[in-house]
Amino acid sequence: MPLLCIKCKSRVDRKLSEPKTFMCPEHRDINLNDTISVSKRFFAQGDKEVRLEAERKKRKKIKGLKRLQQQKIRRNKK
Repeated sequence: MPLLCIKCKSRVDRKLSEPKTFMCPEHRDINLNDTISVSKRFFAQGDKEVRLEAERKKRKKIKGLKRLQQQKIRRNKK
């Protein structure tokens, strides 16, 4: 999923050398102090869908880890 600008929702192409930002170059120049990493602040400003999708992925990951843990326990019992 490509990064989208939090101001105008346009795609953000970021080079590895640049700091992690969620703004297109036009908005980044205006708000230099807004170079934010993936944090609660981003999710607070971001789309509700983006936040829900992140929570869904997190739950899915936790579910997968629990399943692996149960498999390990079952294997050790035998």
